[in-house]
Amino acid sequence: MISVKGEITRLVGKKEDIHMSTDKRQLDKFKEAARELECDDDEAHFKDRLGKLVKPADQNSKSSN
Repeated sequence: MISVKGEITRLVGKKEDIHMSTDKRQLDKFKEAARELECDDDEAHFKDRLGKLVKPADQNSKSSN
């Protein structure tokens, strides 16, 4: 005969396994998307790519409020 405590422990363990599996799949999807977008941790590379997307702000056109 299985105790109630034993059954709860078994079910909670399964839930944790499912949760960890879901997290791992989500992490794998994130890593794959980052690879496809050619992401890295290089700040200079980030600024270079950002500069290609966004025009620099014109310093002369700022209002002096």
